[in-house]
Amino acid sequence: QGGAVNAPRRNADGSWHGAIFDGTGLVRALRAEDFEPAGRRVKMLGAGGAGSAVAIALAEAGARALDIYDTDAARAADLAQRVSTHYPDCEARAANDPAHVDGHDLLINCTPIGMQAGDGMPAPFGPLDPGLRVVDIIMKPQNTPLAEHARACGCRVMNGIPMLDRQVEAVMSFFMEASA
Repeated sequence: QGGAVNAPRRNADGSWHGAIFDGTGLVRALRAEDFEPAGRRVKMLGAGGAGSAVAIALAEAGARALDIYDTDAARAADLAQRVSTHYPDCEARAANDPAHVDGHDLLINCTPIGMQAGDGMPAPFGPLDPGLRVVDIIMKPQNTPLAEHARACGCRVMNGIPMLDRQVEAVMSFFMEASA
């Protein structure tokens, strides 16, 4: 998923296999909080390793559309193309405006913006529709500027901790496959 690996496994034949579980963990965490990604329109900020894993997992979970923004427009376009190729039912495209979230059901920040004091928000968001679900995959601090802004707008917000917590079962299954 996107070329990033957070769990390498040695197979019985001696070869190696790697996987990343950020996206799987996020989809499981959303579902645990009664938010089904299937059929939803998603705005995603960040197309790096975690962002790639999240985009693939959302498309696999049946997201209707992914608008992907990255400061590296080519990286966003490449990820959108990979999603479209492997999940043609998901309308994936590179987005030009990171702050445009009208018509989206879910906003996900997969950038590191918000981790450091003084970072601010990952985009110049105005008022957010209270029906928009907002996820900032940053775990520390738990309450980022984006999360604070979204809560002030009445949005339901999730940080990265539930995403990490929900990866455990998937990681265990991954390693059990090697011993089977």
